[in-house]
Amino acid sequence: PAGAEALPVDGAYERMAEAGFGYGPVFRGLRAAWRRGDELFAEVALPEDVETDGFGVHPALLDAAMHAAIVDAGSDDTVVPFAWTGAALRAVGASSVRVRLLRLDGGGLRLDLADPAGDPVLTVASVKGRAVSAEQLGSADPLYAVEWSELPAAPAAGTEWTAWDALPAEGPAPETVVLDCATLVAPGGDVPAAVREV
Repeated sequence: PAGAEALPVDGAYERMAEAGFGYGPVFRGLRAAWRRGDELFAEVALPEDVETDGFGVHPALLDAAMHAAIVDAGSDDTVVPFAWTGAALRAVGASSVRVRLLRLDGGGLRLDLADPAGDPVLTVASVKGRAVSAEQLGSADPLYAVEWSELPAAPAAGTEWTAWDALPAEGPAPETVVLDCATLVAPGGDVPAAVREV
């Protein structure tokens, strides 16, 4: 952009990792960044093999659109997007965008995303961040996890078990239902995938 100064993006993701942002390859989309006063500009893109179907804006592309602000901050503070106001999707299917970020009085950023031809993709009136420590980012327990536990050969006294195959089509289900996973696939088959399908 005219009158803008280039920001260094080489090694940016390594520096972000030291601050607690552990971005995987799909989320490392920042290609170039510039600053002009309170404005930041960036070019971001998804890897070529990433599909955008099913998303208004792919989450990795949207996240990478804000990485210029992390690069420009030049501090050890780790800030994550928290409160979004005035988001308007203008187009879908973008795999690369040009970004304009405007620092707002009172904190926060305005985002304007456009495709390489300059057509609008997304506008966000304000995104405000919340500071977190690197320890908080790395120590959070996941909300959901698959946990397999072995069942005893016989139910404990007072526990009602029903085999999956014997479940009634209607009515309340018993507290414990047993699905014999070994019967779902041939030996060596993908048992977890078969369980999810059931």
